[in-house]
Parts: sequence; structure tokens; C-alpha cells
Amino acid sequence: MKPSLKGYLGEWYVNYKLKRLGDMYTVFHDLYVPTINGKTTQVDHIVTSPFGIYVIETKNYSGWIYGKEYQKYWTQVLYKRKERLYNPIRQNYGHVRAVTKFLQLNEGKLHSIIVFSTKAKLKVKGHFTSAHVTTIPKLMKVIKSFDHYIISDYELKKINKTLENLKIKGKKERYFIKKNHRKEVRRKRKFS
Repeated sequence: MKPSLKGYLGEWYVNYKLKRLGDMYTVFHDLYVPTINGKTTQVDHIVTSPFGIYVIETKNYSGWIYGKEYQKYWTQVLYKRKERLYNPIRQNYGHVRAVTKFLQLNEGKLHSIIVFSTKAKLKVKGHFTSAHVTTIPKLMKVIKSFDHYIISDYELKKINKTLENLKIKGKKERYFIKKNHRKEVRRKRKFS
């Protein structure tokens, strides 16, 4: 299966689960958030609620996943084959920063979540302080673990309206946004 299709299926399944959170939560999927340098960063899912803003990165990987919170790269082991993957906590931190700046929020109101498919066996080391790393079956429990009101109704409506404006309206717009974003990602990888 092509990686892009595999990733899309993982994101679709997480989105399906998130839609069942209830009325206190609003789910946004596949948003391109402007960054301070005039580019965009693609965020798989943003969930807004009075309990905070959840920035969710989906990883549809199989096999054993090894990594530590502050390592630059993690390792995927699948049938004795090892692959390096960029630390998803670091990746999602970039998303959290972009969302924080775009929405003009205190970073303490955002929750970073990395969610792996059930085909991944997490062998990560230690307790993470900067993000929650989990699997799809445990995702709802992680989200619902935040139960203190930290965002007012007024602020939440303003946030939702702002994020609503990031939704891509048509196929043509989606094509150009994704094309420009992929070009920027390739350029970054070339220089890193």
C-alpha cells in the first residue's frame, strides 16, 4: 500500500473516532495552519473543547516503535528491518507552536497527542512530559482525561470560527495548497 494512502486511512479512522466525542468537542481535520515564516504546516486533527485544544498527529505504522521523548529520530522495526522516522513528538511540537501563534493562545491551553494505529507496538522509553503518545483504542481516554475548564465559551467560539476559516473549500484550492505544502516539505528535507 502506498504510504500516502496508508496515512490517509489512519487519519480517516482517527477522524471517525473523534467525531464520537460529543457536543463539547469540535473536530477539524487536515488543516494547513499558517506559520510565522509565511509557509504552512499540515495538522492531521485539531479538536477544540473547554478543556483545551488537542493537536493530534496520526501515525499509521506497523511493527515495534522505539524512541525517547527528546531523540531526533525514532526506530520502526518490522520483520527484522529497521527504519528511521522523525520523532513524532518533535514533529507535532512544530504543529502546536504554529497553532498557538495562529490562534494567539497560551501554549498551556494546547495538548499534543501522537496516536499510532493498533498495528504498532509502542516500545517507547519513559513518561513523556511534552506530549501524550498512545494508540487509537486509547485515544478517547487520553482526550477525556482532561476535565478542567480552561477555555471560556466566548474564547472557544472565537477559536472555532478562526479554525473554520482554514477549512479548504474546493478541490482546486486543496490541490494548490497540498502541492505548495509538499514542495516546502521536500525543500526542508533537502536542507536538513
